[in-house]
Amino acid sequence: MTDRTRRRLGSWYTWGVQHFYFHVRDGELLIEDPDGVDLPDLDTARSKAAAAIREAVSKPSSAGRDLSRRRFEIADAQGRLLATVAFLDVFGLH
Repeated sequence: MTDRTRRRLGSWYTWGVQHFYFHVRDGELLIEDPDGVDLPDLDTARSKAAAAIREAVSKPSSAGRDLSRRRFEIADAQGRLLATVAFLDVFGLH
């Protein structure tokens, strides 16, 4: 759903739903999420980030890569940083 559609629907759509962006930070490098996703709350956003980390680490292409400085930075629609989820924290290594 586009931002324009969300605005047209107004409070009916946004009641109980928030828009979160999952930026990826790797040291100084920041890869911004241009689209984001609608979720009910920040706890759900954290869970989604943790699930995405588990999936990414399970892929053969991540074998041998240094993920110690990589994390998700969860932001709201205004760009405010709400939470971070470090790759190592998901596995209890931090």
